[in-house]
Amino acid sequence: MPRWRLTGLVSMLHKSSWLVVLFLLLIAVPALSLCLQAQAAEELVTSFDSLKVDINILSNSDMEITETQKYSFLSGTFHYGYRWIPLDGVESIDEIQVYEDGSPYVRDPAVRRWIDNYKKTGESPAGNYYAYYSWTEDNKLWIGWWYPETQGGSRVFELTYVVHGGLKFLDDGDQLYWNAIFGDRDMAIGGATVTVHLPEPVSSTQLTIDSYGVSAQSRVIDDRTFEFTTGSVPDNGELSIRVVLPKGIVDTTPFALRKPEGVVERITQAIETTRQWIEDNPFAMRIINWCLIGMGVALIIGGAFWLLMIQRKRAAEPKVYPPSSYLTTPPGDLPPALVGRLINGAYGFLGDIFYLAQQGFVTISEQVEKRWYGQKRDFLLERREKTPPYRYQAHLMDLLFHGESRLYLSENRQAWRKTAERTQEALDSDGIRLGLLHKVDRETIQATGRGAGHLGRIGLVCSIIGIVILGLSAVFQVGGASLFVGGVTLVFGVVSWHLNMVSARVKRTEEGALVATQWQAYRYYLWLTANERLILTRGADHLDVDLPYAVRFGLGRKLVRALTTMGRPAPVPYWYHPHMMPEEDVSPVVKELSLLDIRRGFCKLLGEVRRALPAIAQVGPAIMVASAEVEVDEVAESQSEKND
Repeated sequence: MPRWRLTGLVSMLHKSSWLVVLFLLLIAVPALSLCLQAQAAEELVTSFDSLKVDINILSNSDMEITETQKYSFLSGTFHYGYRWIPLDGVESIDEIQVYEDGSPYVRDPAVRRWIDNYKKTGESPAGNYYAYYSWTEDNKLWIGWWYPETQGGSRVFELTYVVHGGLKFLDDGDQLYWNAIFGDRDMAIGGATVTVHLPEPVSSTQLTIDSYGVSAQSRVIDDRTFEFTTGSVPDNGELSIRVVLPKGIVDTTPFALRKPEGVVERITQAIETTRQWIEDNPFAMRIINWCLIGMGVALIIGGAFWLLMIQRKRAAEPKVYPPSSYLTTPPGDLPPALVGRLINGAYGFLGDIFYLAQQGFVTISEQVEKRWYGQKRDFLLERREKTPPYRYQAHLMDLLFHGESRLYLSENRQAWRKTAERTQEALDSDGIRLGLLHKVDRETIQATGRGAGHLGRIGLVCSIIGIVILGLSAVFQVGGASLFVGGVTLVFGVVSWHLNMVSARVKRTEEGALVATQWQAYRYYLWLTANERLILTRGADHLDVDLPYAVRFGLGRKLVRALTTMGRPAPVPYWYHPHMMPEEDVSPVVKELSLLDIRRGFCKLLGEVRRALPAIAQVGPAIMVASAEVEVDEVAESQSEKND
């Protein structure tokens, strides 16, 4: 064979050996991993050190059972434990709880899923969490509990539960037959003790006590207690005990036929049953929560819309339309406060101070006192003997002057703050007397709108339902959606109840709306004039007529400035007596005083009246008039003071 062929063969074999080694490694690594996992699984070693079972027979034939299990963890990592109880021969088992060192575990439906996941993957989905859960499967009651990762050491678990229908009522006595030491185990028990407590003292001669399964010693501790003791119990070893009691010791009524003794017991039983159902049906609770959220959102949207519609219908009154043009003279002789009440529904009496002066019921004098730091300006209002024609004006003057004939604006301001509230009723009475307003009683208001007549009942029912839902949410600790729905229902009920308690109110009549529309045209004229957007179409001699309404509409200071700059200044109103300082003195022989001569003092008067009588200076919301918005007193007068 040629040498070159032999060399190629050796090289090929050399390469093939490396391929074989690589192939063996690929096979060995997974196999080694599986072996290590199997070895790790085999290293899970634990010891069941002891088991104590305490059975307390109650007078109603129920049994309160406590199992105390002690485990030592010798090798491996542990996270959970479980126990199942056959349901054959019993009616039901409830009041299940797991303790460790006297601390109760939290009931959590996820425990079952965590245990299954840990068995399959070895992963701990819950971490350091103490929880338990019980469920029924294949006619068995399963109790599983989850605890933090444990490597080495020992743990003592305490399981408590109540068995209903565990006793059998025979002719020769009432028999307890119970599998006290369960056999489904893959480990031996170091030692076990079963203790039985009777509901009342019984002589040992009247009892029949037996045990079956592993060897056990029985002894009587007292006339109500006896116990069974075993040595080491092998894997899957069981111990069943049999105790026959004399007749009449326990109640023989089946658990299903028992009735709660009182209302409290019935409520407690219903709460426990409901809580158990909530915990056992998490998927159904998720669906219920989404439905509750939908109900809450629907109540927010639908309820708010319904209440808004009812409120809008209640507040509806004949509309005041903006005029297409303006009027240069007042369309009537209504006083400013009544005009403002018709236009925007607000109460404001500031313009009536000047209206009363223009009508000759009041005179206003400017008082200036020189002081070392300058001068102090004040205004004196003097009341005439005549009585105003409107009831609210007479009431207003009585409240302002307090029986006196003179009034300084700088004095007694606090006493006037309730003036507007006491005068509103008199103003409404004058409007009703003139046919411009009408009073709607409470019953009529409550009957406005669809369903409004039952608004109070709906509010009361919804409030009660909301409180109940919030209470149940706290009792069952469900939170979330139920708290949301309960809160929304309660708020809806309170708002509905509040709307039902609305008092009687006064609205415009059709005639009042027509009159208000005419006054809107005059209001528009004053606004154009005050803002210098309109050349005066009539003389400036009508300041005493226009000023009261301009003040009511929030245009007083602007109108005064406009009348001193546009054309011939307006003359001083006859009811106003200015104080001319020496440097400002203008002899009436030389010329007649004009508004320009006293502009500073007159503007000061407008500001002082508003500051001295803040309670009667309100005019309500501004409204659109022929594409122009009319300013309110507060804004207009404040801006005017800044400009001056």
